[in-house]
Amino acid sequence: MDMSAPNKLIEKIEGFTRKYYLNRLIQGVLVGAVLWIVFYLLINGLEYFSWFPPKGRFVLFLFLLAGSAFVLVYHFLIPLVNLIRFRKKMSVEQASVMIGKFFPEIKDKLLNTIQLSNQMEESNNGVGPSTPSTSSGTEGSGTSANTGSGTSTDNALLAATIEQRSARLSPIRFSDAVDLRGNLKYLGIFFGSLLLLIALMVFLPSFAVQPTQRIVNYEQHFEKPLPYQVEIEQDDIETTQGKEVKFNIHVTGDRIPDAFYVKSELGQQLMTKGSANDFSYTFKNLFNDLSFNVIGGEYTSRPLHITVHPNPTLLSYRCELRYPSYIHRTNETLDAKTRLIVPQGTSLTFSFTTRDTEQMSVTRDSLTTDLTANNDVFAYQFVAAQNTKFEVQVQNTWNQNIEPLPFSVDVIPDAYPDIRVESFDEQLSDDVYFSGLVTDDYGFSKLTFNCIVKEPIEKNIVKTVPLDTKQTRTSFFYQFNMDDLGIMPGQNMEVYFVVWDNDGFHGPKSKRSETFTYYKPSEAALDSIADQQSEDIMERLQEKSQEADKLQDEIEKMLQDLIQKKDLDWSDKEKMKDLLEKQQKIQDEWNKLQEEQEKLEDFMKEHELGNEDLIKKQEQINKLFDEVIPEELKKMMEQIDKLLEEMPREQMQQMMKDIKKNNQSMQELLDRNLSLLEQLKMEKDLNDLANKLDKLGEELQKQEAENQNKAEEENEQKSAEEAKEQFDKMMDELDQLLEKNQELQQPFDMQKDEEMQESIDQDLQDAMQNEQNSQQQQSQQKKQNAGQKMQQMANNMMMQMQMQGMQQMAEDAHLMRVLLENVVHASHEQEDLMTEIGSMRTDDPSLVEKIIHQKEVADNFNMVRDSLRSMAMRQPIVQNFVFDELHTIETQTENAMKYLNDLKLSQAMRHQQTAMMSMNNLALMLAESLENMENSMESMGMPMACPMPKQGQGQQSMQRMQQLQQQLSEQLKQMQQQMEQGQQMPNSMSEEFAR
Repeated sequence: MDMSAPNKLIEKIEGFTRKYYLNRLIQGVLVGAVLWIVFYLLINGLEYFSWFPPKGRFVLFLFLLAGSAFVLVYHFLIPLVNLIRFRKKMSVEQASVMIGKFFPEIKDKLLNTIQLSNQMEESNNGVGPSTPSTSSGTEGSGTSANTGSGTSTDNALLAATIEQRSARLSPIRFSDAVDLRGNLKYLGIFFGSLLLLIALMVFLPSFAVQPTQRIVNYEQHFEKPLPYQVEIEQDDIETTQGKEVKFNIHVTGDRIPDAFYVKSELGQQLMTKGSANDFSYTFKNLFNDLSFNVIGGEYTSRPLHITVHPNPTLLSYRCELRYPSYIHRTNETLDAKTRLIVPQGTSLTFSFTTRDTEQMSVTRDSLTTDLTANNDVFAYQFVAAQNTKFEVQVQNTWNQNIEPLPFSVDVIPDAYPDIRVESFDEQLSDDVYFSGLVTDDYGFSKLTFNCIVKEPIEKNIVKTVPLDTKQTRTSFFYQFNMDDLGIMPGQNMEVYFVVWDNDGFHGPKSKRSETFTYYKPSEAALDSIADQQSEDIMERLQEKSQEADKLQDEIEKMLQDLIQKKDLDWSDKEKMKDLLEKQQKIQDEWNKLQEEQEKLEDFMKEHELGNEDLIKKQEQINKLFDEVIPEELKKMMEQIDKLLEEMPREQMQQMMKDIKKNNQSMQELLDRNLSLLEQLKMEKDLNDLANKLDKLGEELQKQEAENQNKAEEENEQKSAEEAKEQFDKMMDELDQLLEKNQELQQPFDMQKDEEMQESIDQDLQDAMQNEQNSQQQQSQQKKQNAGQKMQQMANNMMMQMQMQGMQQMAEDAHLMRVLLENVVHASHEQEDLMTEIGSMRTDDPSLVEKIIHQKEVADNFNMVRDSLRSMAMRQPIVQNFVFDELHTIETQTENAMKYLNDLKLSQAMRHQQTAMMSMNNLALMLAESLENMENSMESMGMPMACPMPKQGQGQQSMQRMQQLQQQLSEQLKQMQQQMEQGQQMPNSMSEEFAR
């Protein structure tokens, strides 16, 4: 079949399709152009009548763009694309349907022909569901042949049909179905609209052209023609943050609005009318850029802009303080402080954090320094040496007049250290003690002890004192010994302390304490100090004795009150407390006296004041001091103090008696010690006076040996007048000592050699007369004679005192032996009496005789007691416990007499037994004291005998006393052993003592 006929039909259909889309394109262009002109004039009309602001014009501009785009796309681009791609846009079948609708005679014929053509073409290409795809075997071949034969027949019929129909449709022009002349009406409308637009643009550009310009340039300001003009004096306004900006306008014209406004994002504010044509407005507190318009009536200005430049701003600041290391203070950082108080030498580093700052300067002491920034942080560093003030100012390009920020730094200078020292020196010691306090603000570097010895050659001694240097306030103690520093007697010295602080800025500063002046006494001065201390002790000892006497009277009165009362009341207890307090006060004072007495002894030993005998007596007296306050009294007072509130009357009465007895014993010991001290003081003063007299005589005799150089003689020798003056002074002192000696309880038997004194006075008087007559040789001879006599007088005094002491020692030894015999005899009598009473009945008529005998024993023993007490007042070798035993014997014999009178024999015997045991104890003690006394006499080279025997009797008396002493010693040792074993002393022993 010939396929050209269907193809021709298809070409004719495509010609229709092409013309169809061309027609659509022409219509779209014409209609779109008309619509665009109308839309354009509408937009211009809105702008023409409304004079929209930039935002409104921008909206119109968007609408204009949107409308133009719509017209361009919908009425031009889409039809154009359809025209270009018409085959893809419209198929042959769709075009056949449209052609069939336009030509009634064709209807569906064209569509059927196209469909048959497509079917035949598919059949020829072997496309179809019935076409077999495989063949195999004989049977298959036969089937394929039959099928092919049928298809060929159908295709032939189909081709004939297509060709026939194509022939019928070929005379018809399918493109005539599209009439292009129908677009003439659109063309007329288009030209009409175009002419209108041109006319408006030519004759009314304010409507057709100018609105378009304003819409297209919507960002620009266009002023609406008004009957007045507004002149803006400031176009570009620049200012800095926080400043005020005054904005002015000048208005000219016929009808000027009454008010103009400034409109911005801050709102709308009324401008101030200055005159008929001038308006102004002041912007305040601007910190950011601001855009605004001026409006008034129908006038709206173009957007005006105020550019606000930032001020240089100091956001924050801090100061890092680095203190000097020597003040031991932790570094710190302070924020936002403009006034600082820092120690001198502190390193200050200021850090200033800024914003919008190009330059920062510091003005200090009229000197300006520019600082360097690091990430908007400026740093300034200096060391605080003195009070200072400085100002910090920030600047940038737009503002260089920012008010400076003032800073002040007050510097605390390192103060001088302070030192306070107190001296504590004891009168009887070469040791000097210091207690001091040093203060400083930060600490110390050292403390020194400084001593300046003035004579004979000045020398400085410096010692470092240990000190806690890290403390700011600390005390110290220091002690020095004059001997350790090599200070000689008679030398003066100045002592002071110097403290240095730890100032690390200027260097250590020092402060000196007050100066203490000391004088190491000479031997005479030391002797005077010892005398003064001894007299003070004796005076205070006398006071304590008197106080004890008064206390004894109060105790006696208290006892009388207790006897008369049945029960104790509150006042009795208060009186008892008062007595205890007085007793305790006496004990405390005694303890102080005892300590001072010991110091006096050490002082005398250390400086060798007095001879060995005096020092030995001093030691013995000091030992007696320890035994003045009985331990029994101390315990009794403690017990009373604890049980005073609940103690019954009877028990308190008994305790008061015991206290009375112990207080009486204490008073006796006080008196004894006072007497011994007075004797010792007298003996020492006499010895010192004799030594001074001997020394003066020695000086006068030395001058003769040194009489070789007359120049030296005139300058160095002691004149007769001086010697006479010193001798007279010594004799006056001797008179005073002898007068005091007579006031002692046991005075020394001392006599003044009046003849020797007169002879010495005469020699010195002659020497003075010779010196006045310039007879030096005769004067010197007289002085030498006086010196010899002075030494002789001093030796006589020493010998007299020595003989007096030896004689007193011998007399006391003899008395001690006699007393010992009497005590043993009394013990024997007491033992015999106790034995006799033990075998008697209460109704025995001879009991009266025994009572009388007991009284005789007690009375006889009282003489022994008085003699012992008198001896103890002058002999420190007698021990204090002798007084305790004497009190015990006295009390027990009194109690024995009391019970014998009451016919209570058993109780009386018990007290007789106790009295006898105390007598035995006393005998042992006296024997021991006698032995010590004889040992002392032997060490002195004295014969152990009775007092200074007469001529012819000495040897015989000495032998008798030695035999008796040996016998008593053996018997006392035997008695002591039996008492230690708890055995009663047998009658035979008492008899031996009696023999």
